[in-house]
Amino acid sequence: MAVLIIILIIAVPILLVVLYTNYDLKTHEKEMFERRQRFKQQAHKIPVNLADCKVKKHRVHYQKKQRCIQSERFDAVDSRVFGLHRNDTKEMHSCTISYKTEINGKPVTFTADVGKHEMTVYALFDRQKTTYIYVDKQDIENYYFDLEFLD
Repeated sequence: MAVLIIILIIAVPILLVVLYTNYDLKTHEKEMFERRQRFKQQAHKIPVNLADCKVKKHRVHYQKKQRCIQSERFDAVDSRVFGLHRNDTKEMHSCTISYKTEINGKPVTFTADVGKHEMTVYALFDRQKTTYIYVDKQDIENYYFDLEFLD
């Protein structure tokens, strides 16, 4: 009986935190979606032929950190005794999409960063063909490059 009470004392707060965090994320996503929709309705809408966009690829290398000391000890034994090396360096592909146009006779470049491989972006561009850039009527630096189809 005492074990059950202890489990409940531990499990209930954890469950509440998990549920609250999940609720908070969904609420935030909903608010962001609504804010984006309002912006799109009020902004200047520029049609974009995706074939006119430039895609510049980036490769980001990062090292995955060890989570426990025990794992580091095993890695040391593996490398010294067996000649094995665990490579924890990961590679992430991303790219920057840019589109050049003129607004009020002035050249403007719009950019967006996406976490996708360059070839994937080109394939999705080929399928989608067109999209829009929504630009704030008061501030040209405030814009939304609609690339939701990449998700």
